[in-house]
Amino acid sequence: MLRPLPRSRTVLLAPMLSLCFSCQPRGIVDSGHDDIDEVVGSEATLAELIAFTKTCDPVLSKHTYRTDSGKQVSICGLEGAIHFTADMDIDCDGRPSAECNEKTDCCFQPQTAFTNKQGQPLSAARTPYLVIPNDFHVAGLQGGAVGAIIYKGKIQYAVFGDTGPSDIIGEASYAAARNLGINPDARNGGTQDPVTYVVFLSKDAVPDDLEDQDEVNEIGERLTARMTGRPGGKCQPESDATFCTRLVKDCGAVTGNDNCGKGRTVACGECAGAERCGGGGAPNVCGTGGDPIPPPEPAPAPGKDRTICLNADGPGGQETYARIESVFGRGAVENRSDTAHSPPFRHVKEETDDEVGPHFIVFSHRDLDNDGSPDDDRMRTEFKVNTGADAAIKGTPGETLTYTWRFKMNAQMGFSNRFTHMFQMKSFGGNAGAPIVTITGSGQGSGERLRVEYWGDSADGVDGRRIAAVPMAGLKGIWLSVQVRAQIAQSGSLAVTIKKPDGSTVINASASGLDLWRQGDYVRGKWGIYRGKSDQLRAQEETVRFANFGITAGSNPSSDCHTR
Repeated sequence: MLRPLPRSRTVLLAPMLSLCFSCQPRGIVDSGHDDIDEVVGSEATLAELIAFTKTCDPVLSKHTYRTDSGKQVSICGLEGAIHFTADMDIDCDGRPSAECNEKTDCCFQPQTAFTNKQGQPLSAARTPYLVIPNDFHVAGLQGGAVGAIIYKGKIQYAVFGDTGPSDIIGEASYAAARNLGINPDARNGGTQDPVTYVVFLSKDAVPDDLEDQDEVNEIGERLTARMTGRPGGKCQPESDATFCTRLVKDCGAVTGNDNCGKGRTVACGECAGAERCGGGGAPNVCGTGGDPIPPPEPAPAPGKDRTICLNADGPGGQETYARIESVFGRGAVENRSDTAHSPPFRHVKEETDDEVGPHFIVFSHRDLDNDGSPDDDRMRTEFKVNTGADAAIKGTPGETLTYTWRFKMNAQMGFSNRFTHMFQMKSFGGNAGAPIVTITGSGQGSGERLRVEYWGDSADGVDGRRIAAVPMAGLKGIWLSVQVRAQIAQSGSLAVTIKKPDGSTVINASASGLDLWRQGDYVRGKWGIYRGKSDQLRAQEETVRFANFGITAGSNPSSDCHTR
């Protein structure tokens, strides 16, 4: 896109930003864009960089810079880098090419602030580079330093190759824009959508040749790994002692996310003297105070989306319904059937086993249970995300929610010939009658199936459809791991994966163009046993066990919420 005034892009920064080239100039032939490097970077790297740049602390720039839309942007600090989020205009300056010259850019200048190994201006059509305002100075920032440009799920490693005006921010080369899928035309290209720029502050951040993209990519990956704590590209798990110290815990068994985003349970020690674990005013903190409070949510690991976990703490721990409501909100447990028994019977309890540890167990009884419907034609024990829950686990349009959990049907479980739902995505408000997505059991004998179904919006006359169905044989009596990822929209998408304990896949299905928004307040998850009354049901008590609930506002969970 065009700036209202030409940019003065060739102003060199202060001496601390200058780049010295000791090599003798050589001739070079610009080969055009045939050897342009593709966008690189793993999903983990991208997610980690995004997480690191979500906040601006500290602010390093002495004043703000404006974008085309008038937004005021600060340049922010990280350990070992600077970053800012702006728009992107196209810088076509440097060595002339078919794409960048006086005819294709009204403000074209045949030089850049920093040069290649041969002492020549960079080629905007060939070399991914970014631009920083010419009045910004910070110790450690060098001309030519490698950085990263992030846009709509893509990452492009680039060099700090040019400088721009002291009042405007957000610009990168023709090649950088093209590689990121942005219109690179200097006359009408660029984007006003958010683009994040990161530049590394390091002695080893400058490549030998700014136009050697292989070297630029290698440096970018290495410095990103250094900044995000992943030497060699692999996260190094912290020690148990570091885990306890980071979470500020000094006693008892502590469950949380380690520095790699993996759920862990660690013994953090014992209290001395009259102190007791939890008496310090927080769980797993020693002190002499009152009763312990519910465990706090661990901070997400770098580069991950925040995951909110719900885990049982076993018999003798916190009261079960209160445990569920502490995460899913008051009134989260639909337990009308409790009082249908005499004496009343708790339909959600907690047990522990050697495979998953503490977990919830949901009960259902054919001849006594109900859900309060006037026709008395169904029974329900479910727990659900409810009004008082964290807003992050309530789906609204434009958001992606990722649900993860484990469940185990009892080995002889039977299914209604109407429905037996063990998971529902459903609207709160709006068209809240029918579910949106269900995981359900059906059939009898060899015809039993585990199904994933999408239910159309009856208000719009939209039909539903089956997403997946597999034989039930071999799936009862074992723990199954589930991940459901839903893009909430009237034309949204769904991806469902169910696996056995050995990692083998039971269901791996996806669909798009689904109406996952029913004009309510939010979309929520529900788990338990919800089934239609039927002569096909067994008279015996049925159970489904649930463990390790995780709900993530995003597609990159910070934890699987497993405790073992």
